[in-house]
Formats: sequence, C-alpha cells, structure tokens
Amino acid sequence: MKHSTISLAFVAGLALAHPAPSPPSAETTSSYTQTIASQAQATSVEMEAEIQRYWTTERILAIDHNPYSPSDPPEIPPELRPLGQEYSGKGAVPSTVGRLFYSVHMADGSLHDSTCTATLLRSQNKATLVTAAHCIHTGRQRPGSEMSLSWHANLLFVPGYHDDEPRANFTIARAFLSSRWIDEREHYVDDRAFIVLNRPDATAPAQDIQFKKIDPPYGTRYIMGYTRSVAFGPKDTYRYGTPAFTGRRLAVSHGTAEDWWRFDHETTGIPSVQSGGSSGGPHFAEFDEQTGVGTVVAVNSLEDYKEEDGVRVTWMLGAPVHDEFSKGLYDAAQVVKPALS
Repeated sequence: MKHSTISLAFVAGLALAHPAPSPPSAETTSSYTQTIASQAQATSVEMEAEIQRYWTTERILAIDHNPYSPSDPPEIPPELRPLGQEYSGKGAVPSTVGRLFYSVHMADGSLHDSTCTATLLRSQNKATLVTAAHCIHTGRQRPGSEMSLSWHANLLFVPGYHDDEPRANFTIARAFLSSRWIDEREHYVDDRAFIVLNRPDATAPAQDIQFKKIDPPYGTRYIMGYTRSVAFGPKDTYRYGTPAFTGRRLAVSHGTAEDWWRFDHETTGIPSVQSGGSSGGPHFAEFDEQTGVGTVVAVNSLEDYKEEDGVRVTWMLGAPVHDEFSKGLYDAAQVVKPALS
C-alpha cells in the first residue's frame, strides 16, 4: 500500500529556513502574465575582484552544513546507492556542473551566505548557466520573513568544486528569471533561472537542453547537486558527514522519474536524499555515464516525501526548464555578451 503524507516541503537553497511557496490558488494561476525579469550582477573588473575576495576558504566553510566527519562511513549498500552517493564519474560533469555561491539580503540589513548548484549549457555565448530561481532571488516573502525581497549578491560559480581546492571561478554578468517568481512565488514551475558568466568558459564542454513538451513515461533521470545535508533527518548511517553530503563534493542520485503527486503542473522528480545546497542542480535525461553528458530537463527545486508500506521515501522534485517561457529566458541569456570577456 502506498500513500502520500501531507508535509511541508521546502525549497532547498537555505535548507530548512527557506520554506516552499504556498500551493497556487485559482486567483494567481489565471490572472498573471509573466514577463522576463533581468538584473545585472558584477559589471566591472573591480566588482569581480571584490566578489572573489569575499569568498575566502573560512567563509565557505562557515556556510550552514551538516558537520563534516573525517571518519570513513560504512559502504552504501548497492540497493541504496540510487538515492544518493558521491559522483565519481569523469567526462563533462566536472567542467559543467558546479557550486554556486551567493549572499541573501536579510530583513535586518545583514547578508546570509549560502550555496546552490548550477550547470553550464550549450549556448551562443558559451557562458549560459541554468539554476533555480530561488538561488538568484528570494521571491515574494511572507509577512515576518527574515529575508528581504531582493536579488542575491556576491554570486560566484565554481565548476567541479571539490574539497575546497583552488579552482577556476566565474562571477555573473546578468541573471534572468520570471517576474511571477518575484511578484508571487506561488508557482513551483517558476523556480528556474538562467545566468550569464562574466567570462565565457569557451574550452569547456557543455550540457544539452531541450525545449519541447515531455510526456510520461519519463524514464531514468540523474540528478546532481552540492548538497550540504541529508534530507529529512538528523542522521544517515551511510552519508551523514561525508564529503558529498556536506557540500565538499558533488552528489548524484538516479531513478525513474514520476510526476509530483500533489499538483498537476509538470513538476517531476525521483527518490533522493539530497537536500539544501543541491538546489538548481540538473535533472538529466538521456545521461551517458561514460561521457558525462545529458539533457537538462529540470533543476532541483524542493523536497517532499510520501510513505510507502510504512517507510518514508524522500523525493527531490525539479522545476521544468523545457517549456516555452524557459526557452525565452534561455534565449535572452545566450545572446548576452559576457561583460568582462
């Protein structure tokens, strides 16, 4: 017997402190005409240098995460590996999937440092990434929220981030997302954004993206993210405190994708124990484990769970990026000339 349990899911950018939008109401779904919202980010060499200086090793290690444990955990049993394990493949992934650092403007005027995940796409400017909208902008906030309604600051993309090792890093020139995310933040499908690097990564491979309706059955999806914690629980025998679940290395999950059981609006996902920090990470269809190349069809957005035979199964759900409005965002981003190239 399978049944879903009503539970507050949350957007996984600021972990438990970042609640999911409310379910869309009839009023909000029928009357709003969304437009492309865009914001310049680092627009000068001086701003770029300031952001790069901001992200010191000490600051990165201070970002919220499960405590890191240097001891070796038990090996994950084969039947549990699809739920999440460290990504050990090669190919294109280390050059295209990376950690996205940013600072949230809080209501008291301070900044809260956090992280997400982003992916480099094939594009005209060789500098376009896809991630989650909540990794770029807070979206409309409920009364009393600790966060301000604002675009995030200090954005820095580090492809192939691994154990705090020095790596190439890129500031962001401009970001694009739906105005409906900013004004309402009640539509899970709006939780996607496209951003442009200040300097193109012209020598790197890139991941595919497609813009067409996808009907079930969806087949196998691989999802990746720099998760800083394990979902829905204080401990996990095999993953808690390990590098891939403290934001230090990339985690991967795979499984047969299904529609979200709560709402009918093209949100799909797979069972996964990835959590905060994995937001914006890619949902790959047709992923080739040998080449590390796939087609991005969604980005990590929120977690939910349902009980199956008395066992709680956590799911990572993705905001779709294959619809017509996503194509408009992508097209707007890919023609932007990197500001500092």
